[in-house]
Amino acid sequence: KKVLKLCNAGHNPPLVYKSKSQSFDWIEIPGCALNLTDSPAYQLEEIPINSNDLFLLYTDGVTETINSESEMYGKDRLAQSIEKIINNSTTEIIDHIKNDLNSFSNQASQSDDIALIAIKIK
Repeated sequence: KKVLKLCNAGHNPPLVYKSKSQSFDWIEIPGCALNLTDSPAYQLEEIPINSNDLFLLYTDGVTETINSESEMYGKDRLAQSIEKIINNSTTEIIDHIKNDLNSFSNQASQSDDIALIAIKIK
């Protein structure tokens, strides 16, 4: 049985696509931001993984991208965007998300950092 060991240091919860159930979920692991306290406590989680599962790590600049109507892109829209191309390569998934963010924001100025890492299990 394969597992992925994760710990969160105050960042957005990773988004995982479980290929067997064909469903999305966010991995909510408690943990404060690095260097926020002198004695932080972190929790290690083991997540079962299977072939074709996808893990997306992202900064809050992704989900907090705002459009001209002051709506946020949000977690649900992120999952919906990925669902359309889930069988594509990680490079194509990242490009698709970036294009979707640009389309959603109508090319508005970026107000926060945007970083994405996609990992697909072989």
